[in-house]
Amino acid sequence: MIHTSTSTYYYKPKIDRAKRDKADADLREMMEQVQVTFPKSGYRTMKKYLAREFELTINHKKIRRIMGKYGLIAEIKRAFVRTTDSEHGFEIYPNLLKGKLVTGINQVWVSDITYIRIQTGFVYLAVIIDIYSRRVIGWALS
Repeated sequence: MIHTSTSTYYYKPKIDRAKRDKADADLREMMEQVQVTFPKSGYRTMKKYLAREFELTINHKKIRRIMGKYGLIAEIKRAFVRTTDSEHGFEIYPNLLKGKLVTGINQVWVSDITYIRIQTGFVYLAVIIDIYSRRVIGWALS
């Protein structure tokens, strides 16, 4: 009986570099066609579009490799939320702590609010912090 090693049994010859580059270029053209219509598509959605439009089943790692190789970067939509209106007509109060030395806890508390984006919109977070210890005294989420 002849014994064949497992690596010999599963050996798959490497694809010629020229063939791989040609296949990558063809796939790149398809990906560019998808990005013209859907510029915000990343590798996950690109995989779905390629399957739907061109009936291709491709590994996501290959899609990521080709997108990185050819610079096919998805447009990222970032919502900018301006939380402070500095150009208001109201009175601007002076900084009461300027030149003061805080030597212990519970002498000065500061607070602030911010927006946090969640799946359905935004929530407000209000926090009160002790200046000396930098510990959170209280917070509320609404």
